Amino acid sequence: DEIVVKLINEVADLAEKAELEVVLYPHVKCYAETVEDGLRLAKKVNRKHVGTSFNLCHFLKTDDEKNLEAVLKKSVKYLKLVSINGADSGDTKKMGWDKVIQPLGDGTFENGKLLKILDEIEYKGPIGLQCYSIKGDSKANLKKSITAWQELNKK
Repeated sequence: DEIVVKLINEVADLAEKAELEVVLYPHVKCYAETVEDGLRLAKKVNRKHVGTSFNLCHFLKTDDEKNLEAVLKKSVKYLKLVSINGADSGDTKKMGWDKVIQPLGDGTFENGKLLKILDEIEYKGPIGLQCYSIKGDSKANLKKSITAWQELNKK
């Protein structure tokens, strides 16, 4: 962590001058693989404009859905970005990426539950849509995701 924290601080110095935030992106099979890894590093850096992100598909590939609320509650102080998508529930660590990255509204994962948790912990940051490598017509997939987003926000 010592080397990584030093590098993050170098980036954070540049970002601070430009009035930008630094958001660590936990990614499967990378040094910061989990939300907890991003959180640990952000805490060590200990700068207001440095935090971590929560990406649903990477969370589902590295953690258990039953830990969702605890992970988000633990991270909220440092959580600067959330990205969601449609996904299946179950043994997601063994599933292919096509099962954990789908158009919003597809799959068996309950994004409404995720958004409810974000509301409960008073997360106020941006929520983005993960669309990496989704098969099919991108315009149709985006339209489907927009409709699902609108439905999720009616509740």
